[in-house]
Amino acid sequence: MRILLDENIAFSIQKALLELGHDVDHVKKLGIGGVPNGQVYERAQQGYHLFIINDRHFLNPDIFPPHQGLGVIFLRISMVDPNEQINALKEFLTNELEDHYIGHLTILRSDGYDIR
Repeated sequence: MRILLDENIAFSIQKALLELGHDVDHVKKLGIGGVPNGQVYERAQQGYHLFIINDRHFLNPDIFPPHQGLGVIFLRISMVDPNEQINALKEFLTNELEDHYIGHLTILRSDGYDIR
């Protein structure tokens, strides 16, 4: 699966997802760190299946409406310990069917998730 990580997502998450066999890009490594959110969201819609964020600005559906081919995962997990985020992502991506979250916003917490 092609995944784009927003600029404030730890690089260790990229490494963990690559090890799971995903094709993962990071906004900073693409040279678009600091670019306005709208432009980053447009980039995510171009060829990615998932956009992983922890920026609350992307939660506004009026500004960032759901896109048919793109799932957005908001990590509502402390950034202090990236391993907690990694474990939650691994569990989610391993156990949840893509059809359930592609085209939707998922709020991922350490104790579960909500798909909207």
